[in-house]
Amino acid sequence: MKKVVVKPKLLSALTPDKVAIAIKAAILIFAIGAVFFQDLAIIFKDALQTETTSYILSVPFLLAYLVYRKRKINANIYQKLSTSNKQIIDAVFETQKSTTATLRAIATTYKNRIGETIEEEKLLHKISEIEKTGIIKSDIANNQDEPTRIWKTQLALRKNFKIRSNK
Repeated sequence: MKKVVVKPKLLSALTPDKVAIAIKAAILIFAIGAVFFQDLAIIFKDALQTETTSYILSVPFLLAYLVYRKRKINANIYQKLSTSNKQIIDAVFETQKSTTATLRAIATTYKNRIGETIEEEKLLHKISEIEKTGIIKSDIANNQDEPTRIWKTQLALRKNFKIRSNK
């Protein structure tokens, strides 16, 4: 059995290109805010004085919180899953980064990552079980005018970890 090691990426993810882009974006946002500060202040002041617009302004923050909670719950569920289920989720995640995550593509990615083949019927059964947790969701995609079943992970935090298979 192969051991899967999950290591968080530290400062190695901060490349000079990414830092430069972040600085440029921050300067752009700051400049727009500085130029339009008085206009935005007037709009928000007027908006906060009526009850309806106060509710409308609170909706994005509420939605952001709900998305945050969902991601945190999915991360906790992922940590409690068995190694084989984690490997399948990782295979779905890796597949959807490069191509459409069909059953055949996921099986190929699983074989390349783990080194073991898995029958498509067994893989479909395991994915169906994992779908019940909410970490993976299936969808129907159009592939050359043919409906194709695909899967997507709902675990956005996976990109913060480097996953390796130890042999």
